[in-house]
Amino acid sequence: MITVKDVGFSAGRDFKCSLSIRGVKRINKSFNGKKIFIADAVISALTQEDNFGYHLDDDEKVPLRILFIGKTDKEIDLLELLEDSGGMSLYRIKKEFKFDYVTQVSEDAYRYINKNLSGEDALLLLKSLNDMGVYLNIYKSRSFANKYLHDSIINLLLDNTFSTYAFQHGYKHIMNNEGVIYEIMRPQNLIYSDETNGKVSFQFTNSVDINIPFHVLIGKNGSGKTHVLCNLIKDKVFGRYVRGSDETVYSRLIVVSNTINDKCYRPSAISRDKSRLNNYHFISLTSEKYFNKFFPRGSKLTLLSLVERVVKRDITKEGFFRQSELLDSVIKKIIPDYTFSIKSNLNTYHYDSFSELIRRERTTGFSANVDLLTGVEVEYYLPDAEIVFYKDGSPFSFSSGQLSFLIGMFSIISTIENNSFVIIEEPENYLHPSLLTHFINSVTHILRDTNSIALISTHSPLVLRETPSDQITILHRSNGKTYYKQTNIETFGADTHQIMIDVFGDLYSNAIFREEVKRMADSYSIQQIIDKFSKFSSDTLNKILMEKKGK
Repeated sequence: MITVKDVGFSAGRDFKCSLSIRGVKRINKSFNGKKIFIADAVISALTQEDNFGYHLDDDEKVPLRILFIGKTDKEIDLLELLEDSGGMSLYRIKKEFKFDYVTQVSEDAYRYINKNLSGEDALLLLKSLNDMGVYLNIYKSRSFANKYLHDSIINLLLDNTFSTYAFQHGYKHIMNNEGVIYEIMRPQNLIYSDETNGKVSFQFTNSVDINIPFHVLIGKNGSGKTHVLCNLIKDKVFGRYVRGSDETVYSRLIVVSNTINDKCYRPSAISRDKSRLNNYHFISLTSEKYFNKFFPRGSKLTLLSLVERVVKRDITKEGFFRQSELLDSVIKKIIPDYTFSIKSNLNTYHYDSFSELIRRERTTGFSANVDLLTGVEVEYYLPDAEIVFYKDGSPFSFSSGQLSFLIGMFSIISTIENNSFVIIEEPENYLHPSLLTHFINSVTHILRDTNSIALISTHSPLVLRETPSDQITILHRSNGKTYYKQTNIETFGADTHQIMIDVFGDLYSNAIFREEVKRMADSYSIQQIIDKFSKFSSDTLNKILMEKKGK
């Protein structure tokens, strides 16, 4: 049984649920004549009756937002109180120091609590935290509503798409004990309000009813694609629904960039307020780094680091699907009967699938380098080692393109949750056309499996060939303004050359090909052109002849 006395702020093993404060900020508002403080907090340890406590590393810590309401004037006074060396419980904060508090935990926290506590204890913990989502959606508490349903409280707790999603849908993980899976309807469109052109609709449905859960932005360099994406990200992070008139909420926002100039997507460039970045994730494939509020400078991306994140997620906060099963489905398309091995400090382990890896980890659990009680070194995966894949029993070496494909897919899979909003910038970079098609196919299935959507920015006609024309927007920049238009042809399954002409117009205006065609037409007669260039394709030969006849 968990009560408010079991929840507190301590790095030790004093509480069944230990919270850690990342920052405290006083708000220039009051509630019932008292000051309001926002605390950016995480669950740093969760202890059950039958173990000694398990401290979470930064990959596993789950955020929550707490509003403290009291008569103290300064942030430092509250912070010192919470960081009391003796351990400060929520019970003492309320009874001894007369601070009221109300919380909205993140969607991650709901999954983590549900996975690691019994149904009764999970509800008791959330009740002890005074969690708004549980009190209003599960308990339907009138007394809670009468006390806390005030604009100043709601606007501070539900201040962006992530916290609003957690309130509206996250609590359903706690209600999942009867095997019911809850999903929200995928949005039909995303409304973006351009500064000069008004509202633009990015469609996620089409007239032929093909289930393609993404929209594609295409345009020449400098047409404004990155500007649009950055605006959309900030709208979601800051809860600016007015700009887009889009009230759809998402569990998390994932940005995957395959471009060199992608610093605009780093968390520090989006917001200095880390509490707004609880479920914002940025993956830079070019710099091979993963960024979030806990890794503002980025952590190194390797296949092993991504797999370790999948392991931790599937074991500690699984949710409605398993990321390990998505990894299996992606790898099997490249190596149908694959196996792989991972080295630990004590052994080399072989696995038939990532699902098998999860099953073994549930029982062995390489969760730490040092046992916290004895100080004795325990088994762990070597951080500098890599996963070795096998095909027909022999080691399989990936090409650079295949490795880029895997890093991209593993990055998305290790980060995505149900009802995510994914932004992918220029997936075609470093990928062979067949791998790009495979990438789009895999992304489509992952989005379907997780009830998520994506916005893809590209220059590739291959991406458009996999996309119905209703779900494509062409961006064009002219006189300092960005204009938006639809394609003139049905792109789904169309010829890529025709797509390129429709999107970009005259492909030859600045090409060396055009210069050479003009030179050939100037240098030879019609008969000489036919004789000398007969090996050219009929299309190329006709272009030279038309150039000649036009003179």
